[in-house]
Amino acid sequence: MSVVIGDDNDEPLIYDMRRDGIEVIKKEDLQECFAIFDDNLVWHGGMNLLGKTDIFDNLMKIKSVEVAGETVGKGM
Repeated sequence: MSVVIGDDNDEPLIYDMRRDGIEVIKKEDLQECFAIFDDNLVWHGGMNLLGKTDIFDNLMKIKSVEVAGETVGKGM
């Protein structure tokens, strides 16, 4: 599993995710929230997957190797 997060997130949380085998990719000025599972399942949307909620939260699930590869490659 890979999680792409902004560079302003909590370092202890990042440490815990990496310790548990989760690939953490940090991006500056990240505007999108997404997670990629098994290189083919993308959860994407305005919902912060690390727990910060907002009234505009939304979430979309896409099962596609191509979309997963493009999402990581572009860093959204």
